[in-house]
Amino acid sequence: MPADPSRPQVWLLGMPVKHSLSPSFQNAGLHHLGLDWDYTLRPVSRDELPDVLARIRAGDLVRGANVTVPHKEAVAELVDELGEDARCVGAVNTVVPRGGRLIGYNTDVFGFQRLLEEAVVGQTGRCALVLGAGGASRAVVVALARLGVPWIVVANRSVGRAEALVAELGPGLGARLEAVALDQLTGIQPPDLIVHTTSLGVGTSPGEPGFMDLPK
Repeated sequence: MPADPSRPQVWLLGMPVKHSLSPSFQNAGLHHLGLDWDYTLRPVSRDELPDVLARIRAGDLVRGANVTVPHKEAVAELVDELGEDARCVGAVNTVVPRGGRLIGYNTDVFGFQRLLEEAVVGQTGRCALVLGAGGASRAVVVALARLGVPWIVVANRSVGRAEALVAELGPGLGARLEAVALDQLTGIQPPDLIVHTTSLGVGTSPGEPGFMDLPK
């Protein structure tokens, strides 16, 4: 059902976003809280971001936004203030307007850390391999370091992007960070944990080019 333009909205900003299941559970959560708001998908290009964020900053009926690929790092540079984890990671996944200013937060760090704690009961192993070097990857690297993983390898198609992530985050994390190209993975030690954060398969369905069917 289309969103009612007369009701307050929360947007999901990204490109693409048509595949996202977020409205189904986010709208259920809003309803549970007694908020007559609509959570809607908002496809937006990098060039459109400043105008879209200006509309959120102005208040109006847009009460905030979530941010997904590929805009998490770009949005971190466009908001007026960053929360602690967003500042540490250099990426934003939640935007909240307050008093004519936009505050950017990163809940990916807490969310991934909590998920991993529940899934493996703290036994994360000695070495973790993170596939991808975007905004989500940054949050995962920080969460892994906070969980005490001593060695984190970041692999990306463009090794320069992985090297930039390592150079920016590495000094303050207390973990050994290493950057490699995706086509050089055969040369690394087998990891205890692999985290996939690339956009491979995003927006596609089974049978379509680019879809990645994860092992059952």
